[in-house]
Amino acid sequence: MYRALARHVRRHLAPDGARWIARFIDSCDPFAISAWIGGSPRARQAFIDMLWGRAAEPGLEQRRWPDRPPLTRTAGQLAEPVQADCQVRGADHADAATRHWFACHAARVSLGALWRDAQARANAAAWSGVAAWADAAPSTSWRDSAWLARLMPGGFGFAASILADWTAAAHASKAMRQLANAARRQARRDTMWAASRGACLTWSEETGWEVVEAIEPADADVRRRHLLGLKDGSPWCWLYRAADGRFVARWNQAPLQVAAATPGAALAGLRRGARDYQRMGRVALPFPTSAGAVTPEPIATRAAADYQFFVAVVRHRQGFWQEARDLTEAARCYQRAHALPDVAGR
Repeated sequence: MYRALARHVRRHLAPDGARWIARFIDSCDPFAISAWIGGSPRARQAFIDMLWGRAAEPGLEQRRWPDRPPLTRTAGQLAEPVQADCQVRGADHADAATRHWFACHAARVSLGALWRDAQARANAAAWSGVAAWADAAPSTSWRDSAWLARLMPGGFGFAASILADWTAAAHASKAMRQLANAARRQARRDTMWAASRGACLTWSEETGWEVVEAIEPADADVRRRHLLGLKDGSPWCWLYRAADGRFVARWNQAPLQVAAATPGAALAGLRRGARDYQRMGRVALPFPTSAGAVTPEPIATRAAADYQFFVAVVRHRQGFWQEARDLTEAARCYQRAHALPDVAGR
């Protein structure tokens, strides 16, 4: 029953949970995690999956995040409260198949209670602004996982006070997903073209270097790629097909483009052209903005600096699981200290 529910959660309730949990681990910041939970339904479901799995299976994080083969001696070992909830009493006269039927339904009730508790903890994390994941043991009471089986004319009946909702959210149809994808591609194309139109330094095998108008994409298939092989990093560039069938590689933040017969040739030409232009023109790419607009940022207080330093240290030593309680407590202390001046002012 636990394996079936866990598979249902991974496939339907939190399909990209591993990606979000990896993002949580890389951040180690209870404030950032709380903001993701409050702003993204998928992040919230991933956080619920993390809390529920750790409460149901001790040591789950050792094999799932990162993904590792389970240890033979610990794979599938449920937590002691779940095992206690699945004990069948008063059915000594029942056969083994009936007792197994009871245990499966009891496991569903107990695991459902853990799921409701994880949902409540995720809501509290989003509401309070501080995520907490240190305690794997839930705060559910005996009443949350209580169940009863009784003898009925047609056989045994199973009753539970409250059942968890394991229904997955409704998914959009294929046609709706295609429309949404087309809208995203068109928006990306419009954004790219609005920033790239105008005179542009262009290179091609046929004409060499020349200054012409920027080559317009033939369709909405405009892709953003890293331009590798430059000593100053991996800047972004656009790659698309022109109306004449050639492929165009365009620098993201400079009027420099290359047209070629294949995508690889276009990227190689842009890489070579960027090196030549930097060497001959003694101009750094990408070009700096003409207006040096400066937006002042607030100076970090001592409490904020200490908190950020502590989070950075925990992130460096990969203490997301071991130091979860300390991370949450540090975030709450900073939250209280940050709120004191506002309270005093009012």
